[in-house]
Amino acid sequence: MMVRWTRFFPRLEVVHLYLDGRDSNVGQSPFYRRRTSMFNEELKNGNVSLKLTRVTLSDAGRYRCFIQTRKETTVQLIVGAVSQPVISIDGTKGLGVVLKCESGGWFPEPEMEWLDSSGTILPADGPPERHRDPEGLYTVRRHVTVNQTDTNKFITIILMGQLLITDFMVYYYNTDGSTVNYRPNGLLL
Repeated sequence: MMVRWTRFFPRLEVVHLYLDGRDSNVGQSPFYRRRTSMFNEELKNGNVSLKLTRVTLSDAGRYRCFIQTRKETTVQLIVGAVSQPVISIDGTKGLGVVLKCESGGWFPEPEMEWLDSSGTILPADGPPERHRDPEGLYTVRRHVTVNQTDTNKFITIILMGQLLITDFMVYYYNTDGSTVNYRPNGLLL
């Protein structure tokens, strides 16, 4: 049995080859060497899935699987990245506390909003600061000034990308601005 995974980017490359009962690196692109495998124990069940490790943004694209029986299928790999934000106190403004949220390692570029405990979007202190690193990953930073009110008992930060949505809650900031505790709520796909 032969299973060949290929990708056309910018030319036809062999991503993974399974031949005569074992994995083979014959003709395999150096870019994929030691990063691919198949679930060989699942082949008897018809599973020819490709496992790709150490995924980077440049791995996004269309992959084609060709099986010796001349059956072929194409899979589109969409790559997304997310990281946990760092939330800190950046000072005071009047009677309020200035909170800063920064999160890097995102792809695609995220949006960031601050919400009070009633779900109302809080006006941020200016537009978000955005930066794209040489690997194509984004860092976003945004500030908000929070005054103590009944609806500001906790604040939620929502980070939204095209593929991923993450929300984090900032709980019970002290009125003197001394501490901010937060915990992630989770990741929604």
